[in-house]
Amino acid sequence: MDNVYAFGQTQQDSPQLKAGSLLMMGDKYWYALDKDTAQRLLPVLNAKLARQYQIKDYSHDDVKGLPVTIYTENQRFNSNFCLHYTTRDAKEIAVLQDLSFKKWDKQPETYVRCFVNNGEIFSKPVSAKSDYRFEQSVPVVLQVRTESKNVDVGDLLGRILVTPLTLAADVVLIPMELLGAFVDSVRK
Repeated sequence: MDNVYAFGQTQQDSPQLKAGSLLMMGDKYWYALDKDTAQRLLPVLNAKLARQYQIKDYSHDDVKGLPVTIYTENQRFNSNFCLHYTTRDAKEIAVLQDLSFKKWDKQPETYVRCFVNNGEIFSKPVSAKSDYRFEQSVPVVLQVRTESKNVDVGDLLGRILVTPLTLAADVVLIPMELLGAFVDSVRK
């Protein structure tokens, strides 16, 4: 388990990431989203909506946390989930449709958009300061996927922990108003 407490963007290029990379900052790990993933997700997270999204899995079932799969061979991660939002408000429906949400057949007042997020995972930098934190953190459920029978999961996590990461000084935290609202269904 982990908890994402803020999102941030790198200010300048570093050996690990390009300037403008979007980071999900957790208590244990930082999740650096690939550029194309970040471009799809950021407008949704910044949308001005009255209520919170509900996080669901691809079968539209509730989840206990944002699902993250770590791949042992390359310190990359994948997170597949769907965001649900229920409304009758015409303005909110227009915002959701502009963000490529689709009406869900099983509940006509619910709009859904699913995401496949990819990126790199790093241990949280020791020198990282928290200028901004969500009111509520986003729980993350970690899974490790191995491609080989000889991979030591402890060794992989050890490599993630010792990976040099100099991002802490290069990150600007993003206080997105409704980003904390991203956690509605995981609080249950």
